[in-house]
Amino acid sequence: MSKKRLNRKFNVDTVKKPPPEHISATIIGEVISDNASSRKGPGTVQTQIAREHGVKIPRDTVRRLMADLDPGGAEIRYPGRKRTPKQRGHLTDTGVYYEVHFDGHEKLNFKALRMGRVGIDIYGSRCHSSRRMIKLLTVPNARCSSTVGHYYLDSLRLAHLRTSRFRRGD
Repeated sequence: MSKKRLNRKFNVDTVKKPPPEHISATIIGEVISDNASSRKGPGTVQTQIAREHGVKIPRDTVRRLMADLDPGGAEIRYPGRKRTPKQRGHLTDTGVYYEVHFDGHEKLNFKALRMGRVGIDIYGSRCHSSRRMIKLLTVPNARCSSTVGHYYLDSLRLAHLRTSRFRRGD
């Protein structure tokens, strides 16, 4: 049997027999309402409708209805558009040790040292306003939560609880 006869026999939907316009508009409207950032284009929407709803709608119909329902979406997806810059404000800092950043590094791991399976992990803290290194240690594992917790508590004791805001970087 030919493909055409098999499709007719098993009632397979095709793009050449789309649903009525109002049904297509309703389905496309549902999919667009879930797409708040308007980043999905007509091809993605068409595929999503075919998967989730089992309805095949031609791409030109999807494109036309998307332009009617979400006019700003095509401008957002345009590859050459100029993005609006992020609004940046002034950072406020009350002084030294107000904000301290913690971070662990695995820069001297076994691949860098080439000494077998030996590696040296580093964990450090730095004051945000003065950019001064408060403490820098070598630790057995910079990703272990108990090691990081001990280091954090030692840093609090070293700073005599002078800071009002501690942050962890990784």
